[in-house]
Amino acid sequence: MYKADHFIFLDDVPYSKGSFTARTFYRKYIDKQEKGYLTVPLQRCSLGTPINQILIDHSQKWSQYQLNQLYNTYRAAPYFEPGFQHIQHWMAVAPKFDKLADWNIYLLNEIRALLDIKTVTTRSSDLKAVGRQTEYLVKLIRQVGGKTYLSGVGGKKYQDETLFEKAGISLQYINSYVQLESSTYTQTQGDWLNGLSMLDAFFNLGADALRQFIVTLDRH
Repeated sequence: MYKADHFIFLDDVPYSKGSFTARTFYRKYIDKQEKGYLTVPLQRCSLGTPINQILIDHSQKWSQYQLNQLYNTYRAAPYFEPGFQHIQHWMAVAPKFDKLADWNIYLLNEIRALLDIKTVTTRSSDLKAVGRQTEYLVKLIRQVGGKTYLSGVGGKKYQDETLFEKAGISLQYINSYVQLESSTYTQTQGDWLNGLSMLDAFFNLGADALRQFIVTLDRH
C-alpha cells in the first residue's frame, strides 16, 4: 500500500480457505522459532462465495483469545503498551462487523492511519468491473488509470502475464519476505522470525520507527 498510488481492496472475489484473508501469523512462544495463527472464525459458506459476503462467527470468543495470545508473547516488547491499547480498541469494536471484508478493511485503514499512509483506496466491488481472474485485475487497473500493477510474488502462480502486456500495464512483483531477510528489525521475543503480522513490528518498533523502517525498506 505504501508503494502504490492507488490501492484496491479486492473484496468481491471468491474467498479462498487457504489464504490469509481470515488469518495472520504471530510468534507463538517467546524464544521459539514457531509461528501461530490469529484466525477470525467464519460462518459456513458455499464454495466460491465472494469475500464481501463471508460472515464472521461471533458466537466464538475469538477476540479475547487473540488478545490473550498477543499478551503472552509480546508483553515485554518495548512498545507493547501503546500497540496493545490500539488492538484492544479494535477488538472491542469487532462485534460491530458482520462481514469479513468490512472487518479487514477497517483494520487496514486503522493501520495505515497509524503509519500516515496517504495512498488512495477503493473497493473493487465499487468499481463494477466484469471479468474473471487476470482479466478482472486488468479491468480494475484500467478503471483507476493504472499503468503499473504491484503484485505479491504469489500472483505468479495464477496470473496470466500476457494479459497485462496486451493491456499496456507493467507488472512488478514485490517479494516482501526476501526484502525483510536483508533488512531485519530487532524482535525482543527471540531470534529473527520472518513472515509475521505487522503487529509484531508495532510491538517491537513502535509506530514512528515502523514508518521509517517501511521507507527504508522501499529504497532497497
